[in-house]
Amino acid sequence: MPSSGGSRRVRVERGIHRQTNGRYAVCVMVEGRPRFRTIDAGSLSGACRQRELLQSVARVGELPVSPRLTFAEVSARWLAEFEAKVTAGERRDRTLDLYRSQLNRHLLPRLGRRRLALITADDVVAVTRDLQADGLSPWTIKRILGALSCVFTFALRRGYILPSTRTRRASASAALRPARPHGPVSTRSRARGVQLRECGTDGLSGSRACALRAQTRGARAWPMYG
Repeated sequence: MPSSGGSRRVRVERGIHRQTNGRYAVCVMVEGRPRFRTIDAGSLSGACRQRELLQSVARVGELPVSPRLTFAEVSARWLAEFEAKVTAGERRDRTLDLYRSQLNRHLLPRLGRRRLALITADDVVAVTRDLQADGLSPWTIKRILGALSCVFTFALRRGYILPSTRTRRASASAALRPARPHGPVSTRSRARGVQLRECGTDGLSGSRACALRAQTRGARAWPMYG
């Protein structure tokens, strides 16, 4: 079996190699040059699917900037930044506790080990369906998706992912968003306004806040919830 890179990896199929630690590495072409990426795949077929995904985004110049970062790693960095804002008096302790609880109880068990740049709209749908199956209310699910959105907003701002990576999740999130009730402003609506202020979008609805951020960054954004 032909090898590549000395004893570091062994080719098992075109563009797919097995490393000495048992993990798969895939080769994708970027501007005519080969680039190797270690991936999280439990089987050869899974490695093939991930290689196809990476190759498709590489063709349009959108290979993830930080492909090895997991959702758990980026979430921890986001929480650390948010905690610093709490210490500075710019954010509230209560909001930090809420975000940490949503991540630890609902998001990290489902997405923590996943590569951030490879999380797709189908993954968002699957998470939402799981939360519904657990008996959570639409309002609670919306708040959890809000924390998920904040993590991706942070990742986009830091350059960990590209704008289109985040945009691909928009249709799934919008389709699963609970309908807003009509009538007087409720306690939940006021609470939602507080959370928007915590995210730095005071006075704007989720979609309008994202539209404003998209204009200033020159990129489309994933809707902010809750």
